Amino acid sequence: MKICSVVSRGWRAGLLMMLTIAVGAIGEELPERESISAEQFEKFIEEAMKRYQVPGASVTVVKDGKSVLVKGFGFRDLETAAPVDADTIFHLASVSKVLTAMAAGAVADAGKLGWDQPVVEVLPGLRLMDEHATQDVTLRDLLTHRTGLVSYGFPPYWRHLFPREELLKRLRFIHPAYSFRDHAEYSNIGYFLAGEAAAAAWGSTYEKLLSESVLVPVGMSRSGYWGDFDEDKNVSRQYRVVDGQAKAVEVSMPDTYASSSGLSSTANDLAKMMNVLLAKGKSGDRQVLKEETVETMFSPVLASQMDFAAVPPIGADTGFFFSPGWNVYYSGNRRVVEKSGALEGIRASVMLVPEEELGVAVLANLHLTTFPEAVRTKVLLEAVEGANGEKEDGESKQLQERIFQQGGEIAKILANKPKPPSDGHPPRYVPVNYAGVYVSDLFGKWTIKVDAEAKGEFVLNVGTESGQWSGVLRGWDGDTLMFDWPGALTWPDLAVFRF
Repeated sequence: MKICSVVSRGWRAGLLMMLTIAVGAIGEELPERESISAEQFEKFIEEAMKRYQVPGASVTVVKDGKSVLVKGFGFRDLETAAPVDADTIFHLASVSKVLTAMAAGAVADAGKLGWDQPVVEVLPGLRLMDEHATQDVTLRDLLTHRTGLVSYGFPPYWRHLFPREELLKRLRFIHPAYSFRDHAEYSNIGYFLAGEAAAAAWGSTYEKLLSESVLVPVGMSRSGYWGDFDEDKNVSRQYRVVDGQAKAVEVSMPDTYASSSGLSSTANDLAKMMNVLLAKGKSGDRQVLKEETVETMFSPVLASQMDFAAVPPIGADTGFFFSPGWNVYYSGNRRVVEKSGALEGIRASVMLVPEEELGVAVLANLHLTTFPEAVRTKVLLEAVEGANGEKEDGESKQLQERIFQQGGEIAKILANKPKPPSDGHPPRYVPVNYAGVYVSDLFGKWTIKVDAEAKGEFVLNVGTESGQWSGVLRGWDGDTLMFDWPGALTWPDLAVFRF
């Protein structure tokens, strides 16, 4: 009789202790098979960086409680040729959400605000447009994107100009895209609100909560809000490829958005974080998070549709779910939890296979690259799927090619901003008629003026007395005008002017 058995094997040079499925008779000794060596894996990383034109990256692999690869590759600054090392700070972008979920878990563990306890109990002034959501929304709702609030339900300048308490007040003016708990819709607003609720329950700011409940207990001494490391000498710059060359870009992420996408970390610190989560919340002899809390973070809550950013091997046969802090899918019969992030000039990815005690983190300083997914897929195939032999090697190469091609498609989608309809009408009024000051409960104060040097385009200045942020207002179709905001990852808004 034949059975499927799981046997352990090692990467040469001790890179990874991995698992593979083998078939053998009962009582037979299952043979080990060849696997990728440490040198081959690092060669793969270096060759992938060249193909993807990544200036610098750090790669972390942990297995069975040990950090088996924590290394920097390439440059954190092309101008000075400063290298990336294991302590180089990178922006985490939306991987920040993992740390926010961990902090929320610590709040729940302390009995200060449960996963399913309405957050209005600690934020009594909270008001959403949906009164049902106001009274019932919980940390679990916010952290699994089931509130009905869309990802970018407010203009991008909000986080630059308004303090957190002002953002909380303006949430009541956002129209939900879906009914409460009816639909999975990725929401940065939800994580902003989750961070504020958890901090209120803790009796502190979000930054203090994160430090006391996660960063200090785990030993993540070089992690935190991005702006706190402005003077640090070992911080990666950000790049995007322009005309075939990597050009430096600047990232501005104010602390108002820290809980959603404003944190930073290093390869060494992410190794510590992954090992704690894979050890079911333990750091040495200390239980940082309860075992059931970690399992809550890893457990699917709501299925989500896959969009253009779902990178292989995620597909129709893997499923795609939201859990607190993570996306969950299945590779073979194994659960994979993963979180990736992107900002201008930044990509970050963390993948865990809890049942294998395996984790991979990749930080890269290039805009919209799928290089992190290429690296995590290499480990996933070798360590979990057991890719081996000519057939599997061919499939692996095909999968890597799909990942590379999808990176190009994502860049095209985000670069091709909408154009006015071909049968559209010019603005009804001459530009000067749109000039003036506008005030909105949701959007704040807008000042519109005509820029004579920009061929008649409108310049839109928005903000408060303490700051301004500018965009461009262009004709779209009659009284509908398009607001084009600065930044490669912002999307234009449309607004109708009625006089």
